[in-house]
Amino acid sequence: ALLVGLADGAWANSARDAANRIHADWRDKGVQVWFQGHWGFQWYMQEQGHRPFDIRDPQVSPGDVLVLPTNNTNVRRLDPRLASELAPLDVRTHGWLSTMNLDVGAGCYSHLSAPLPFAFGAAGSERYIVLRAEQPIRGRPVRPSR
Repeated sequence: ALLVGLADGAWANSARDAANRIHADWRDKGVQVWFQGHWGFQWYMQEQGHRPFDIRDPQVSPGDVLVLPTNNTNVRRLDPRLASELAPLDVRTHGWLSTMNLDVGAGCYSHLSAPLPFAFGAAGSERYIVLRAEQPIRGRPVRPSR
């Protein structure tokens, strides 16, 4: 139980660390930072003054930055014609035990993610995709289905 608690704490801290790094990277550049995702990442991003991206009513302007966590809920990729991908942000977590990681089958906070509350395996880092809007993002900005 102690190891699971440590792994869960590392995952939670990774969201805070990511939000802090994103804020440090963009706070003095005069751009609006938007984000998708919920849980701790949403809390920390809003505490830093960044805005949640509303898929139903996006208000993103050219030059704005949008951050998409890859291991979170309610995250949708944008149509690649709308934004260019910058360098991704990787934040280290507990490397061999996870409470929320689809790749190893751990879904403590959502039964939709994975079948187990925790799992052993190489969980790796938490990845955040960072995009810069190339044009206004309005209407239905999700990737078209093929």
